[in-house]
Amino acid sequence: MSTPSAAEVCQHFELSEAATGLLQREMKPRPFLEVLIEKKMHDDAVMLMAHAMPKREAIWWACQCVRIAKGDALPPPAGALIAEAEAWVAKPTDEQRRKTFEKAEGMNFDPPAGFIGMAVFFSSGSLSLPNLPPVPPKEHLSAGMVGNAVKIAALSRGGGKAPELYPMFFAMGFDIAAGKQRWNE
Repeated sequence: MSTPSAAEVCQHFELSEAATGLLQREMKPRPFLEVLIEKKMHDDAVMLMAHAMPKREAIWWACQCVRIAKGDALPPPAGALIAEAEAWVAKPTDEQRRKTFEKAEGMNFDPPAGFIGMAVFFSSGSLSLPNLPPVPPKEHLSAGMVGNAVKIAALSRGGGKAPELYPMFFAMGFDIAAGKQRWNE
């Protein structure tokens, strides 16, 4: 299977007009990401990375970004939700997917951790109750929630710290995509 072009990946979210002007027809996601990062088009770069990664890796990335951004200020309910999402990444069962969603629902989907809970729920399976006919989620809902979680995590540090966090987030995302920062199975 060939790697999709950056243009194919970007069809699944709204790319800014400025970023659209930089996108070349046959460009692959990594070179386009590097251009967006260099131009400090962080929102576009986050969404592209979230959509270009496999779902488990993308959710793992979002979990780690929130942990870094929030640090010791991560509220216990959000930390517990992220732990549930990380458990799903390690062992993506439907039971764990639903348990993560219930934890997110219990905290009213409070971002950024709440978006991670939704990303897990939208990653696979059915959106309906187990005893009802299956309703699969749209393919790119999970990636959109991952992107939103990462962007909010960067902004949540306050005091204009998002520009400091993005380079760290992107470096970590590249490492995760390359298999260098994996979860324990």
